[in-house]
Amino acid sequence: MASKQKQRPDLVPAPMLLHESLYVGIDVGKARHVAGFVSTTLLERHQRFEACPALVVENSREGFRSLIDRMCSYVPLEQVFVLLEHTGHYHRALVEYLQEHDISVYVMPVQKRPAGMLKTDKRDALSLANHLFNQLEKGIQLSDKTHLVRRMLPPTEAARQLKGWMRHRYELIRESTQRKNKLISICDELFPEMTQVLKDPTLPTALAIREKFPTPAAIATATLSALAELRIKHSYPSNAQLMQLQQLAAQSIGTKDLVRQRGLVLEQAQLIRELRLLQEHIQQLDREISQLVERSREGQILTSIPGIGIIQAAAIMAAIGTI
Repeated sequence: MASKQKQRPDLVPAPMLLHESLYVGIDVGKARHVAGFVSTTLLERHQRFEACPALVVENSREGFRSLIDRMCSYVPLEQVFVLLEHTGHYHRALVEYLQEHDISVYVMPVQKRPAGMLKTDKRDALSLANHLFNQLEKGIQLSDKTHLVRRMLPPTEAARQLKGWMRHRYELIRESTQRKNKLISICDELFPEMTQVLKDPTLPTALAIREKFPTPAAIATATLSALAELRIKHSYPSNAQLMQLQQLAAQSIGTKDLVRQRGLVLEQAQLIRELRLLQEHIQQLDREISQLVERSREGQILTSIPGIGIIQAAAIMAAIGTI
């Protein structure tokens, strides 16, 4: 009887396409991605790029590992080039995983599909792979610059942190602007004459007055000393301006409907508290951003350029990733 062949766990299959590059297009999804593989040999074997192999990749560590294993079965990882479309945030974990394995990752804007073309995730993935093959392997020139692929370099540590912070800062500022606009509209309905004295009814002193004395009647009957205590700056508004404000409040054309007034006062009080909380969070975020930019080398370089401050430098670092 022939002896059983001994197992050799140390043996690893050699890549199929050892002396050529592999181009991978990935159609990104929320729960799973689809990867398409194109190379010179694969195109010769399958005749057209739509018939080249593809792989469904689960958005998980096991799915990413299966993608790496499939790539390794074709070529060494240093010969792999990956292309994705810049869509949302679903690609970030995958890109980070690929860059950890020193795989070259390229990105391009989302492309509009030709009318009448059958759209499938596999076709989209293989189309991306073929697009990357044409630009990098064949050197095909494109007249439409939006179709150019661009290499994604791993961001610096400071840029990775700033990317999330700057996005959150933008959202906080947008929400704070919404509260300010609502407060201005309430002022226009409740006490429109206030802006004759306090030009911006959303500044700290104006908000303090509106919070403690929410209606024109309350302002008109308040004592001058009570109003003066609410000044954020000791000299503004002056006593003469506060007296003018009381005179305007006594003759205000704001709504006299008590039911409507009660609704506006409640909404105004809530909006003032929300705005202050948002502004407090923005200030806290700005302090963290300033410290990070001042400590980083690229931040020091950018802020040394005339006209670029801390926040502008942070926005540039977050957008570019690596300088």
